[in-house]
Amino acid sequence: ENDLEHLTAQDFKEKAEYFHCYVFIDDTLNKIIAVGSIGPYWGRQDESSLFNIFVSPEFQGQGIGKQLIQ
Repeated sequence: ENDLEHLTAQDFKEKAEYFHCYVFIDDTLNKIIAVGSIGPYWGRQDESSLFNIFVSPEFQGQGIGKQLIQ
C-alpha cells in the first residue's frame, strides 16, 4: 500500500510501454482494485518476469492476485 501511494496514472502508462499491464477495475466503485505487470526477463524473447502485483487491501483474499498471475 505504501508503494502505491507514490505511483500515479502516468507511472502506469509509462510502464505499459515496456510491459504487459493488467488492471482489474470495480465498475460499481469506478476504482482500480488490482494491477499486475509482466515483461521480458532482461530483454529475452523466451522468458518473462512478473514485475509487480498490487491488490487493494479490501479486495485481498478473493483470488484476484491469482487471476492476475494466471
